[in-house]
Amino acid sequence: MNTTPSSSLADFETNLLIFLNQVLPGLDRRGRSYPWIESTTLLFETGIVDSLSILHLIAFIEDQIGRSIPDQMIIPPNFSSPNAIVQAFWSFLANENLANQNRISITN
Repeated sequence: MNTTPSSSLADFETNLLIFLNQVLPGLDRRGRSYPWIESTTLLFETGIVDSLSILHLIAFIEDQIGRSIPDQMIIPPNFSSPNAIVQAFWSFLANENLANQNRISITN
């Protein structure tokens, strides 16, 4: 699994689905079976993500975006589906990068 930050939205989405379908089930020591996860799969409602697996998911997302996730973004709607994750955290990264560019422009 690629742990370097994703370089595009498409890479982030692809890597997320690979993580959810191939890596996360292997981290579950309870031996549960996981359904195949699509972009619109509801992660909490289907029981795929629980209080333990969310920690693995957060660590994966932080690796992919190359940043720590602010506490205020760790809310259920941001993790409800792979689409929600991509929208929430890729937008966060884009907004943070824009803010950093604006700070650089102001100081120059």
